[in-house]
Amino acid sequence: MKYFLTAAILLLGINAAQAFRCGDRLISRGDSVIKVLEYCGEPNLVEHLAECIPIQSYDGRLGEYRSDCRMIYYEAWTYNLGPNLFMRWLRIEHGEVKMIKTLDYGH
Repeated sequence: MKYFLTAAILLLGINAAQAFRCGDRLISRGDSVIKVLEYCGEPNLVEHLAECIPIQSYDGRLGEYRSDCRMIYYEAWTYNLGPNLFMRWLRIEHGEVKMIKTLDYGH
């Protein structure tokens, strides 16, 4: 029983990191930007970012591996929920929440 409770607490902690509340509404990974805007309003900060994902391919003609980069473009939305709550950072790709991070207290 003790181990079950420990596991349940850990799982709740993991899920809490992947979601956050806007008022009485819950935002989770996989939600659309339309839902986020409806529930939370406009973010305090929107950043347009890019990330290089390294890829390797084999060039049979030259007989060697080639390194290249696949660019992933995304937006980072930051919500400042006030001085008594933690700020939230959302990674948005293709109109969908891909990642949620909890930041420091807001202001």
